[in-house]
Amino acid sequence: MSLLAHMSLRTRLLMTLILPLSVLLYFSISAFVERTTLLRETQLLQGLSAFAGISSDFVHESQKERGITSVFMGGQGETFVAELSVQRDSTDQKVQVLEAFLQQFNAKRFGPVFAQKLDTALQQLAGLGAHRDAVNAGHISGVEGVDYYTKMHLAFLDVIAEISKVSPNAELSTLVTTYVHFLHAKERAGQEQAFMANIFGLGKFPPGGGHIELLRGPAGCLHGCVFLLCDP
Repeated sequence: MSLLAHMSLRTRLLMTLILPLSVLLYFSISAFVERTTLLRETQLLQGLSAFAGISSDFVHESQKERGITSVFMGGQGETFVAELSVQRDSTDQKVQVLEAFLQQFNAKRFGPVFAQKLDTALQQLAGLGAHRDAVNAGHISGVEGVDYYTKMHLAFLDVIAEISKVSPNAELSTLVTTYVHFLHAKERAGQEQAFMANIFGLGKFPPGGGHIELLRGPAGCLHGCVFLLCDP
């Protein structure tokens, strides 16, 4: 009491305000940190979701180009000439959208594995022009003409699948995994279509028996997709 008695009124008032002000400051900082974390996670989710959508749009157009390319090569470069040119333009439009997005997309934020897988996919994409030239000149077989697209598509699907591992949101991770199962089923179906188109053009099966494995693929992918959607 003697200590308080020697304090001025101003000092006493300041002391009574220290505790509530400290508590208020603590909760204010905590709320700020929480909002900042939420904002950062939201930005990450938006970036990952946008990448998945833009990448799958490109893969979709490239899958159509693969199918038409297969018909073109099966017909010895005499069928679907105009259709192939139009589809290549459509694919190029999606490539431009993807490249524009990647200019402001920092893949390294999502870890070295994600960045490395994206780099692998982009390296595949970089060879698209040379592959088209080889197709036009008839320098490669129909199987090689199809395989290039398949490898590129799988590389991009591998990047999209990585989103489920780097996303801070568990629900988004599950949705991405389901979406990837669907994309793989769609890819396998596209492989079958391209394979059969080339067969009809050639009039025979190519050696190797790969058609048997292709026909087994989509059902398994769709089974996984349905399992994840139904899993509570």
